[in-house]
Amino acid sequence: MPRYQPATPPRGKGNRLWGDPSLPALAAFGVAAILIAAAQFASFTYIRPYLETSASIDAQWAAGLLFVYGAAGMVGVIIAGFLADRFPRSSFAMTLMLFAVAFATLAIAPGTLWAVVAGLVVWGFALGAIFPLLQTTLMRVATDNTRTLAGAGIVVFFNVGIAVGPWFGGLLGGETAPTVNMAASAVAMLVAAALGVVGFLLARRDLPRGHLADPDAATD
Repeated sequence: MPRYQPATPPRGKGNRLWGDPSLPALAAFGVAAILIAAAQFASFTYIRPYLETSASIDAQWAAGLLFVYGAAGMVGVIIAGFLADRFPRSSFAMTLMLFAVAFATLAIAPGTLWAVVAGLVVWGFALGAIFPLLQTTLMRVATDNTRTLAGAGIVVFFNVGIAVGPWFGGLLGGETAPTVNMAASAVAMLVAAALGVVGFLLARRDLPRGHLADPDAATD
């Protein structure tokens, strides 16, 4: 890794944490993180009832499909490592769109086997990719004053979503109508993608010129 020496910010009002220009963008990404985690666990908590009841897949095959889901997640982690440095903005937004497409497919076509398998593969891939992409995004957007806050805060936001997701999923459809959870998760991912776009726009507008690396401008 190259050596990095952060610039010393001037003393005074601009050095205060709560006046940092990166906070609005970080707040947008934080809310997006809550939605991502809530959508994930609102649906995944009830994945077995979905596969066995909605999709009419035998329990012996459900375990194999979940293995494929997990393997797709590993591929997503690997691919995200290449995308994060080259296309940070577009890859983040597109991953959330893949989430939405996967959830929508699973909600609309639970009786079509190939659609269920494709939806699970895309869902697993997106899940594996979103974590490194989001962490990389936060480190790009945060300043020296807020980088530690961003790294710790994202864990808190995800835990909030993890706690809320299964509870909300139980209120929506639960074990009896898990396709409703899938549809709600698709909507939540679309809102998270919109918040991600807002976060990038806020970062470009409010951060000092040259702070936010912009490889997308040359490659997208």
